[in-house]
Amino acid sequence: MLELQHAGLRWNSSRSWQFRGLQLKLQPGDRIILSGDNGSGKSSLLLYIAGLLQSGEDGCRLEGRLLYCGQDVTDLPASNRLDIGMVFQDPDSQFCTLTARDELQFSLDNLALPPQEVQQRLERCAEAWGLQSLIDRRIDQLSGGQKQLLALAAVMIQQPKILLLDEIASQLDPWQARMVWAGVERMLQDQPDTAMLCVDHSWNGPVCSATCRLRLQDGALHEVPGLAAASAGDGCPDTRLAGLRQQVAEAARELSGGGTDRSAVLAAEGISFGYRGGPLLWSDVHLQVAAGQVLAVLGGNGSGKSSLLLVLAGVLKPVAGRVHRPRHRLLVPQNPEHLFVHGRVAAEAAACSGRLRTSRRSGPEPQALLQRAGLAGHAQHSPFQLSHGQKRRLNLVVAERLQPELLLLDEPSQGQDPVYRDRIITDIRRHADRGAAVVIATHDWELAGRLADEVLVCS
Repeated sequence: MLELQHAGLRWNSSRSWQFRGLQLKLQPGDRIILSGDNGSGKSSLLLYIAGLLQSGEDGCRLEGRLLYCGQDVTDLPASNRLDIGMVFQDPDSQFCTLTARDELQFSLDNLALPPQEVQQRLERCAEAWGLQSLIDRRIDQLSGGQKQLLALAAVMIQQPKILLLDEIASQLDPWQARMVWAGVERMLQDQPDTAMLCVDHSWNGPVCSATCRLRLQDGALHEVPGLAAASAGDGCPDTRLAGLRQQVAEAARELSGGGTDRSAVLAAEGISFGYRGGPLLWSDVHLQVAAGQVLAVLGGNGSGKSSLLLVLAGVLKPVAGRVHRPRHRLLVPQNPEHLFVHGRVAAEAAACSGRLRTSRRSGPEPQALLQRAGLAGHAQHSPFQLSHGQKRRLNLVVAERLQPELLLLDEPSQGQDPVYRDRIITDIRRHADRGAAVVIATHDWELAGRLADEVLVCS
């Protein structure tokens, strides 16, 4: 069906090839899971396969050939490229309309389907992916997880023959992730000839139906053995979710000394919030976070975790109640790009304290922090060319430089490979150990279990 021959990619800002000489075949019915370290080129490989990169025009140089049904894709009419559907890791990068309904309909309009079929597919899709309550909402008012779900549905509604999925559950809570993978399974069963190539760090979702596992490492593809064992063990969602509630409950412990020797850095008194024209996301919230304490905010997609962080940071105003917060604070948003203002990674790390003017003192030298974050080799690259996981780690370099009294982190472990996920946990604990108050919004129950002194659940 689709074949890569000696594929290579090098970004113009880098002297080395991200990958080169790759050979890959996707046949009807294939279910291939691709893993690899952050920055290894997994997302770039999907973009190459989707035909979304042009050598010399997108800041990159390409090698090799991409064949679809034996023909070079550059010779195929645009209509044939509709057979390939890709869901991006960052859903905002693929939306074209303002509302969820319009986004789904736009996907079908591109297929030139009759109006009656468009309406039927739209209704079936909204029901299958649990979008009925969101269908007429503005996309910019959806949570990160809801956006990811919509982006997936907008591709699946086209019924592509080749499905490329890039970390599609990275912003979803565990229960919604399970629902999404079940939906993908149903679609693959209904369309058995569809080929799937899925990027996933954890193997936790798609491994149950995978026919092959590959790892992209040092610019080459390697087959990973032991698929059957992984499928039967704790890689599947139902097994993985068992006991997580208890793990977090045990980690949510009372602070020693009853809080009498620790001053409250952040305090919220009876705060409520909702967007204009909509219901309250949460109401009458009371919380305190002391110096050296980590508070984890848990909850499903759309429960208001990110909105709570925005209110606590002073970006949004509550409709009721008040918040006492320190001047020296930093919010690391769910979209890591929202914190970037410089054209080079080194400049982001070096100039952040002067730019934000929130720090009483700067932290360790930027070169040392970039080295620890695995970004030293990207110092002269644009931060926007980093992988999603690398962008997130650059955000934490900024936080380490600023040394804020209050640090608010929205989904800090999102998009991280296992090695750097552990390092991020260590970095967050380091902030608490130096006396910062830390608030984390996350659907990563294991992260909360390892870090949190207290847990607040949005529901």
